[in-house]
Amino acid sequence: MTKRQRRKHLEKQQRRDRLSQASFDKTEELKKLTQIQSVETMGEEENKIVELGLHEVIEAIKAQEACSFDESIDIIIKLGIDPIKSDQQVRGTINLPGGTGRDVRVAIFTSEENIKLAEAASADKIITLQEISEINNGNLDFDVLIATKEVIKLLKPYGRTIGPLGLMPNLKSGTLVLPVDLADTVSVLKAGRIEVRNDKVGIIHACIGKRKFDNEKLNANLNSVISTLKAMKPEKFKGDLFKW
Repeated sequence: MTKRQRRKHLEKQQRRDRLSQASFDKTEELKKLTQIQSVETMGEEENKIVELGLHEVIEAIKAQEACSFDESIDIIIKLGIDPIKSDQQVRGTINLPGGTGRDVRVAIFTSEENIKLAEAASADKIITLQEISEINNGNLDFDVLIATKEVIKLLKPYGRTIGPLGLMPNLKSGTLVLPVDLADTVSVLKAGRIEVRNDKVGIIHACIGKRKFDNEKLNANLNSVISTLKAMKPEKFKGDLFKW
């Protein structure tokens, strides 16, 4: 093993040690949402796992004092995966049956021969390569960029610009599609599709709606997130996916 390889091995081991020792402090309210409560039994305090149904989680969220604006409701889930391993990454899209509570502006980039299909897809705009080259964080007038597969090579030179903005179309996010799928993709995105991926410590962040949503919508969205994440469980990961 060369000196460089030993250094890389040591750095990787140090990252693993930091992750294994990381603590995730929970407030009392977060304890409720992660199913851990402190209770008193026979005059003695003990930790007890409380089996909360998903509807009770929504009720606990709604019970919090409301702000002066319509808040987004996010769910944060700690996964049991090792986020350093490439074969244990969790990434994909989730369809929220209750919607996201916001209007999603969709742009399409495609070839001249597929312009008619793009126009029929009811996207907010058909974007040109010139407009893509001028994109920066201050002039965005759309939220999601869809591209057809035959033009993705034209976007690669702009990866350093649109990549950090989360706009580079790709198969995992469902934004790199065949021309015939443009209309369905636009429809699903506007109805309520979100993209999720674990962060560097194995946590998933997902928005499940707005406070103004009724409990039925929030429950439907939360159930969709949980069930879809279960389906995304990496094949080579054998432990419990969720670390409640």
